[in-house]
Amino acid sequence: MIALAKESTLASKKTWALYYEFIEKFGNELVILFDVSESDLLNAFPKEILLVELIMMGRKGKLKVKPGFDGEYGKVLMPEKQGRLF
Repeated sequence: MIALAKESTLASKKTWALYYEFIEKFGNELVILFDVSESDLLNAFPKEILLVELIMMGRKGKLKVKPGFDGEYGKVLMPEKQGRLF
């Protein structure tokens, strides 16, 4: 989710730097993904609105994930916007 929100790769320094900031602040991934409130995430990281939105969408089951295979990580896909017909 971090790589998607930052328009970066999973292996990039900025992705990992932000990952470690979140872990330092909240403890571990599961706590971040399931327990920390939206307001606490935004208060701790006010510039990471898109990432917080992705976390909240993940909690609601609204993210699509392309599964990984043969040593490749799965990939979270950016949610599609609903288009208007007229």
